[in-house]
Amino acid sequence: MLNFRFTTLADWMMSRYSGLQVDKEAELKRYKTLADRLRPMVAETVSYLNALITRENKSVLVEGANAALLDIDFGKEVDYHEERCHF
Repeated sequence: MLNFRFTTLADWMMSRYSGLQVDKEAELKRYKTLADRLRPMVAETVSYLNALITRENKSVLVEGANAALLDIDFGKEVDYHEERCHF
């Protein structure tokens, strides 16, 4: 599935931008290497957390500061971060 999607996207981008050249095989090989490295760190968290809460009586701490609303570029607090203040 990734091969088809990536190849389709790369072909479309190369047709749209004449100077762009993508070595599709090399990129797909690089993505596979990255996927193999990341796979052990990825979990289906809904079931994992549910098992911890129900079977092992664990607690879960949830961040509740509406972080998406504090996003530097798209949040409602435009000048929230000092480095982005404009005076």
